[in-house]
Amino acid sequence: MKRLFIAAPISEDLRTRIKEIEQRTHLSIPWIPLENLHLTLLFLGDIEEVLVPHIQNALQIFKADAFSVSATHVDYSPNQYMVWLYINQDKNFQQLLMQLDKMLYEHNIKYEKSRHPFVPHINLVRLNHEMNIPVEHTVNIPIDINELCLFESILQRPFVSYVKLGNVLLQKAS
Repeated sequence: MKRLFIAAPISEDLRTRIKEIEQRTHLSIPWIPLENLHLTLLFLGDIEEVLVPHIQNALQIFKADAFSVSATHVDYSPNQYMVWLYINQDKNFQQLLMQLDKMLYEHNIKYEKSRHPFVPHINLVRLNHEMNIPVEHTVNIPIDINELCLFESILQRPFVSYVKLGNVLLQKAS
């Protein structure tokens, strides 16, 4: 079994902006390494290894339009055990999620559907306990969603590692 998800990778420019946020926030706990940051769109869960090539092939022929969004603020996640960079909820996200779901359905790939509504974000910090340190601040960072990647999540300490198993470039909107 492989623990898989589909995500949008983040640009070097966004990594630089996140590093600046990290320096301004002064949390005395380790932030997720910049190379691990991504915007998860669809968590697939534990998938049988025999299905991985089918998902890779489906993703390679997937067609969708690229779009731009903005990161709006940094704050604790709803469960208070993470610090997130929140991204504006855009109709393009919902459309992309429906297209991905349809792609997986058409290729007969079953996955763990989330019971929670999709909240676009980038996870910056994982906490072992709730903290009472103010972290909230407003940002306005443009983000281009122009590529999707299939990642394997390998659970290890101190941070999860991710292996890119495939990708597709999204089309420029006409």
